[in-house]
Amino acid sequence: MTIPEYWGELSDHLNELRKALIYSIFTICLGFFITLFFYRPLFDMLTSSYTAAKPLLFIGPLAGLNLTFKICLWTSLVGTCPCWCWIWLKFILPGLKTHEQTLVIPVLIGSLICLSLGIMTTFSVTIPLANQYLLNFNATIGENAWTLNFYLDYVLLLVVGHCVTFEIGFLLLLLVHYGFIHDTMLCQFRRIAIVIAFVLGALLTPPDVLTQLMIALPLIGLYEVAVWYAKWLQQSAFKNLQGTRT
Repeated sequence: MTIPEYWGELSDHLNELRKALIYSIFTICLGFFITLFFYRPLFDMLTSSYTAAKPLLFIGPLAGLNLTFKICLWTSLVGTCPCWCWIWLKFILPGLKTHEQTLVIPVLIGSLICLSLGIMTTFSVTIPLANQYLLNFNATIGENAWTLNFYLDYVLLLVVGHCVTFEIGFLLLLLVHYGFIHDTMLCQFRRIAIVIAFVLGALLTPPDVLTQLMIALPLIGLYEVAVWYAKWLQQSAFKNLQGTRT
């Protein structure tokens, strides 16, 4: 999708910005009210990895209502992401150059794929392993009596952490692909990157070793993929250069 560059008056840009804000808020609110009709299947999905015998508890009469509103809002933000991203793309694209516009859609699609991979990894790998580990560890100290509020906060934190992890990996691959980062630079900063991966793992997860490793190790793996990709690009460029000389 390519849109001609447009340079209008400031009032035109402010009017378009106001429309984009209004349409985005309306889209998210609409998604929120639609999600309210499906809050039970949503809670079932978010708690599907909880396998303990005792049910999740509520503390306080308004805890369930407040939690429902919060979960529906977050679900609406994620679920309507393609819609409000499209709204903002229509606002931003006219101000970009033609070659910049051609990059927007592939980058957006790649970002949405990484977002989906982060969510799937969280529910299929990290949460089942973390739940089993934490249940067994807690049982050696006391009795497990988890509340639904704390459990869903813990689930959302893991989802956000994994999504950020995959998005960082995607951003790193983009920087390598377009030549902003080279393999020598990546190899030089490998040790620093490993330390940063463990720091991010500590910041983006609950304070337990297992979930921190589940964030740090994929980050390190994605960094190594970026190193391999940078070397492959350099070798391909060298072969092409030799081919043109011969």
